[in-house]
Amino acid sequence: MSLLSVMYFDGGIAGLWYGPTFATFYNTVIYTWLIQKIDWQTLIDQARERRARDQKKAEELALKDKMKGTMNAGLAMLKKL
Repeated sequence: MSLLSVMYFDGGIAGLWYGPTFATFYNTVIYTWLIQKIDWQTLIDQARERRARDQKKAEELALKDKMKGTMNAGLAMLKKL
């Protein structure tokens, strides 16, 4: 865009600024539109469900590790006998 402004439209030094200015304006408009279009409540609900599911899975793994540790301790005691 800057190159076109300088070379084709004979914008000079000011033309160098047109490209970045237009790009920033374009990004602002598009991102504002995208952010407003998002259903934030649905995203929050999905994140909460994922978090609950991950916590449950982590608790199950911790319980399995604890049980495994208890079994290993029991086996070690049997070996001593």
